[in-house]
Amino acid sequence: MAGKRLIRKRDGRRGPAWFMVLVVLVAVGLVGPQVAAKGDAQAHAQAPSKEVVVREGDTLWEIALAYKRPREDVRVTVNRIREANGLAPSEYIYPGQVLIIPLE
Repeated sequence: MAGKRLIRKRDGRRGPAWFMVLVVLVAVGLVGPQVAAKGDAQAHAQAPSKEVVVREGDTLWEIALAYKRPREDVRVTVNRIREANGLAPSEYIYPGQVLIIPLE
């Protein structure tokens, strides 16, 4: 037996296990930020706020104008509303949508 090498065959189990770990990591990477954004929206909802139902023709700018703080730039109000509702800058609002308007 001297001089003979022992060769082990891989049973193939290690490959699928690593693949499953990779799938889970990718899923967490994709879903994690969305869950965090919803958590932020819920945290904002607990602060003093008002719910507004979007009507046909409403814009986020007009809604922000109606609820902005005195001497506050309307762009700041728009951003507060976006953050409170987990809206990305590229997202549109639509009729029937309920928006949380932070009051503080």
